[in-house]
Amino acid sequence: MKTCWIKQPLLHFAALGAAIFLLSQWIGADGATTEMRRIRIDDQALREFVQYRSRSYDAAAVAQILERLSPEGLEDVIDDLIREEALHREAKALNLDANDYVIRRRLVQKMEFIAEGSSAIVELRDGDAERHYEQNLDDYTIEPAITFTHVYFDRQRRGAEAARALAVEKRDELNQLAAPLAAATRHGDRFLYHVNYVERTPEFVASHFGEAMAKQLFAEPADVRRWRGPFESKHGFHVALVTSNNPGRRPEFVEVAEQARKDARRRLARERTEAAIQAIIDRYDVRVELTGVYPPPAEPAA
Repeated sequence: MKTCWIKQPLLHFAALGAAIFLLSQWIGADGATTEMRRIRIDDQALREFVQYRSRSYDAAAVAQILERLSPEGLEDVIDDLIREEALHREAKALNLDANDYVIRRRLVQKMEFIAEGSSAIVELRDGDAERHYEQNLDDYTIEPAITFTHVYFDRQRRGAEAARALAVEKRDELNQLAAPLAAATRHGDRFLYHVNYVERTPEFVASHFGEAMAKQLFAEPADVRRWRGPFESKHGFHVALVTSNNPGRRPEFVEVAEQARKDARRRLARERTEAAIQAIIDRYDVRVELTGVYPPPAEPAA
């Protein structure tokens, strides 16, 4: 039985490819000069290509990437650049970017990338880091943190009174033995979460034991020789050995100076990027003329 060629998908694909090729040839012959059809790869084009691919704003970092490439690797990068440039030109010639939201977003991202690049190298003035620290003190507050181990007795399994009595008995036994932190794993019932907690915040401890027990633990002084309790959690009763208990505090600037400088640079770069984008927007006559169910925009304050 003969097969109808109209129904052959491979023939459809070949026909579409031929049509695109002929159209691109026609456009090239009619509207493009020899210069427009020439792809020139120079140092700047290669650096920009690697910059976009690596998303690196640092010219020195891009130079290092290129220096580390093997001859074969460099050839591959150049081939990728030629391929991208040729396909981009043909797509533009065929007007494939018209009314395409994906292309629109990519162009917007490219402009954002350029704006970010112009703000990438930020030099701080004297006092910028200190001012940033003073204006953002909460960001540098050191939270309270506690390190402890515990022995647990299950209320549901043993009953409340029995679980509490066992906790008292175990506390006295461990103190008599001067049991170290590692002894906790050999006593009590299996706990739902952890036996040892290292440098944990009140919020973390409360999420495992409940707020009431967390407050009690953070009120205890650190003592590597004394088991304390019993403490009642939402699960049962515990005895605990608190080995460190550091209250929250606000560090002096000198303690966080390096981090404050990095944060100040990031903030300043972000502000410059937004200013550059706003400068672009300000060049346009923006008019909002909504109709239908949309509420009118708020009038600017006088």
